[in-house]
Amino acid sequence: MLIGQKWCSIDSLFVLAGFIPPTSGTATVNGCDIKTNIDGVRRSLGLCPQHDILFDTLTVDEHLVFFAMVVLVDQILIIHVSMGC
Repeated sequence: MLIGQKWCSIDSLFVLAGFIPPTSGTATVNGCDIKTNIDGVRRSLGLCPQHDILFDTLTVDEHLVFFAMVVLVDQILIIHVSMGC
């Protein structure tokens, strides 16, 4: 199922995808509870924000590699850049 802004708010999508915690209640996606099984939710739900997200747990180098992989940059180039070459 494709959910867009006309159906619900962006905040709702971010809650469903686990980017932000719900303020109350819960929801299920394909039988997976967003509070107790977010990994299961993420296996069946995707969200592509309109801006690049910076993850608190990744280094700058890890961010570069991650976003390069998202846009399918050649693996050799990714390794080359991440090694500082």
